[in-house]
Parts: sequence; structure tokens; C-alpha cells
Amino acid sequence: MKRAEVLKRLGYEVSDIKKKRVIIHSDIAAEADDQFAIVHHLLCPTEDVVGIIAANFEWRFRTIPALKPQAGHSMEKSYEEGCKLLKLMDIDDVPIYHGVKDFIENRADLPTSEGSRFIIEEAMRECEEPLYIALLENVAGQKRHIEKAPRILDDMTYAANPEGKDIYVYDDIDRRLLLDDFFARLKLCYGNE
Repeated sequence: MKRAEVLKRLGYEVSDIKKKRVIIHSDIAAEADDQFAIVHHLLCPTEDVVGIIAANFEWRFRTIPALKPQAGHSMEKSYEEGCKLLKLMDIDDVPIYHGVKDFIENRADLPTSEGSRFIIEEAMRECEEPLYIALLENVAGQKRHIEKAPRILDDMTYAANPEGKDIYVYDDIDRRLLLDDFFARLKLCYGNE
């Protein structure tokens, strides 16, 4: 099924002029929040998700000695998880690409990948809309701080929660890529069902 059909079923339709071209770059199999974020992007009607790039999470195997025997396969795991996610969503028109297989140690000798070639092709494509790349992975150097996770109230608003779990809040995310509030959208679509 086409992504547009899924969005139409949910009542998420906006004019093409309001859509942003987005490539999602994610270490999909590293943590469960990546799958949620990708679904969120795919269900956001103001985003034209033109592709997903499966990233590796080899940093994990370098920092956690017990995981070292599993090194070398994380990008492929992310790729398989991305394919599974698209299949579960019944979306067959968003391509997924293999990213770089290993941790990049030398920026002077950058490896190429299916994903990096796709980014270049998409950036060079004649198109009036700018291209955004949503990085959904652990990128070293991002400014972030820890806050308590808020509570989601019955009316789908957020409230402070001093007992909430610690979560990372990123300070330098491009505000133009903020997604519509997913829960509020579901509430509008389905009411109190």
C-alpha cells in the first residue's frame, strides 16, 4: 500500500506545498524508540519521507565489552528491522537503504554506502523543496540535557511529572522538523474509542 493511502485512511491529508522532503537516518535496531520515531515520521502528513537509511550502532560494541562478539552486523540488523517495520505498516513505497557498515574512525577516508549515495542523489535532484535529514541515532556531540518525562493527561496534553523517568531532551534539534503531536492526532481521528 502507498504511504499516502495509509495517511488518507487516518484522515491525514495536507497539500503538497506544505510537505517537507525528509530522509530518515536511524540505527533502527538499537533501541525501541527508533521504531516509534520512524512510525511518527511516516504518519506525519507534513513530511514526504523519501527514504530510510539503516545506520549501524557499532559504538555500542566498542563501549560494552560483553557485546563485542556481536560486532559487525548492526547495520544489517537495522536494515532488517526497517523492512519489518514498513511491512507491519503495510507501506511499500518508501525505500530503505543500507548505511555504512562500521564505525567511522577516519573522516579523511569516508566509506560510501547505498544510503550515502541516495542522500547525494536526492540532494542533487531538481526539486523546489529543501531536503531534511532526520538523524535518529546517537550522534556524538549533540547538546542535550536530562529532564523528567512528562505525564500525558486524558486530554492529550503534557504535565510536569517529578517522579517521571529520566529522558534526554536535545537542545539543538531543527525546530522545523518537530512533528505534530502524535497522540493529539490520534485523539482527533478516533475520539474516545
